[in-house]
Amino acid sequence: MSTSVPPETIDAVEAQIDELTAACAAEGLVGPSCPPELREYGVSPVDPSSVEWFRSPDYGLEVAEGRVTYSMGFTVRADGEVFPVTPVYVGDVTQNDDGTVVYTRR
Repeated sequence: MSTSVPPETIDAVEAQIDELTAACAAEGLVGPSCPPELREYGVSPVDPSSVEWFRSPDYGLEVAEGRVTYSMGFTVRADGEVFPVTPVYVGDVTQNDDGTVVYTRR
């Protein structure tokens, strides 16, 4: 993957993170799809359908030494309460030979 990351690659990574947040909510914010901060906090919402994810602006793309890393932090609200932790998805971005963008969590 080059040091220039096209917008469609970022879109693909963000779509994969959206899938992770949906899975995490379905897992009660404590499952394997969740960022470690939520798993360690260990509190499940009473109503999983009340989970809302708000992106933090302080995260994003980093290209260094031929490696592309993407992180996305969130404020999470569930059951009308804001969680006191900031969950962050961090992973490496690669591209398969067929052009498929892959986001691998760390």
